[in-house]
Amino acid sequence: MGLVSLFQSVKYKYYVTLPLLMLTRTERCIFNAFLFTSLYLLCTAFYMYFPSHVKLIAQRVHYYYAGDYAAAADTSTLDSSYAI
Repeated sequence: MGLVSLFQSVKYKYYVTLPLLMLTRTERCIFNAFLFTSLYLLCTAFYMYFPSHVKLIAQRVHYYYAGDYAAAADTSTLDSSYAI
């Protein structure tokens, strides 16, 4: 019962907070498709590119802290877009 009421509360807040109540059914479907597609693409990009970005930042911090050029020059594990 608690999970159902939580879902209904979130659904109600979603419909009231966004201007979905004054849209037609077709407009609402287009809006939801755009919103959820954008959210999906954002999550996918975060999942694919964030780990390599963190590794790049960690290597730079290590280089600035220790001055070890060998650790900063190892770009073979990074994507080609990050290679210098």
